[in-house]
Amino acid sequence: MPYRSDLLAYIAEHRAAGGQAFLVTASPRPWADAVAHHLGVFDDTCASTTAINLKGLAKAEHLAERFGPQGSRICRRQPRRPPGVAARRRSDGSRRQRTAPYRP
Repeated sequence: MPYRSDLLAYIAEHRAAGGQAFLVTASPRPWADAVAHHLGVFDDTCASTTAINLKGLAKAEHLAERFGPQGSRICRRQPRRPPGVAARRRSDGSRRQRTAPYRP
């Protein structure tokens, strides 16, 4: 699996300055825990379980409950599309992977 070296460097700098980093994903908890353990840069993981699918509104509610009104800084895998804009697709129908440089 490819990892964004610029984002991993940012997380390492953030933690070195006393911050915490959490992997928050809609992926199943075992996958999230395995990735977090492999990378070794996260303080904790928040992921989907058999009881809750941590995506969309459920993720937003979880973040609000976990981090309170002060919120959290979110680093996305890729830039969020504007509402109503469909993901670009290749001629074979598959989604095109888009990654952008990390911008805090």
